[in-house]
Amino acid sequence: MIGRTQRHRPGIQTQVTIHHVGLLVGASLLLGGAAMADTVELAFMGVDHTYTAKGTYPGGSYYAYVGISNLDVEGWGAFKSFCVDLYDNAGDLGKYNKYELKPLSEAPQSVGNLNTRMGEAGVLAIAKLWDLYYDAALANLKTAAALQVAIWEVVNEKGAVNQDGRFSLAGGSFTATGGNFDKAQAQKMLNSILDYNPTHQLPRLFAFVNTTDATHYQDFIGVPDGGVTLALLGISLGALAFLARRKSSVGRAGQRQ
Repeated sequence: MIGRTQRHRPGIQTQVTIHHVGLLVGASLLLGGAAMADTVELAFMGVDHTYTAKGTYPGGSYYAYVGISNLDVEGWGAFKSFCVDLYDNAGDLGKYNKYELKPLSEAPQSVGNLNTRMGEAGVLAIAKLWDLYYDAALANLKTAAALQVAIWEVVNEKGAVNQDGRFSLAGGSFTATGGNFDKAQAQKMLNSILDYNPTHQLPRLFAFVNTTDATHYQDFIGVPDGGVTLALLGISLGALAFLARRKSSVGRAGQRQ
């Protein structure tokens, strides 16, 4: 998928500020008691280097490979993925790190900074992009690169359009004005979701959030469609919703004390 900078040593590939995110994999939520097993081991396994993007985001500037990235979930196998997090790096290639399942609205998270979260508007925008273009992106590197950039746009704008009522790669909190990715295609994707209101249910997305490492590695998005599903992993969407509600109610209780 992407990487801002890469260093290569014989037999070892280290990703520096590589941004990836993706399809789901698994864990199980045990909601009947105190135990809640909601962590998985994820590893970044490589990225296509055909297309690049360059621009700015709230954390600074970036220069990244964009497109399909590969993740591996220990015990489940490899999956194609896209990035949601420009703030953190992916860690060493092939190294597994612990991730928690969280509502996508709570991602991305960066060390000591909760302002990075996309919120519900960002989730809705990504779901529309995913519904329209994910399948095509799996089969075409150019489309995958454009989709990755479009996802970054809605994440960093937190789903909010500009004063002209649209998303723009040329201005705002996120820009993508350089690199060899198809800028017109990415902008067309963003324009298409403004009036996209399908009668069928949009993909219900969730997040893998790394909170166990002091450096904080990048967060990932996933959907319960194709490949390994939530059902196969013993995770229900109701369980994820319960988790979100429980955390919300705990937070409110704490505020009342």
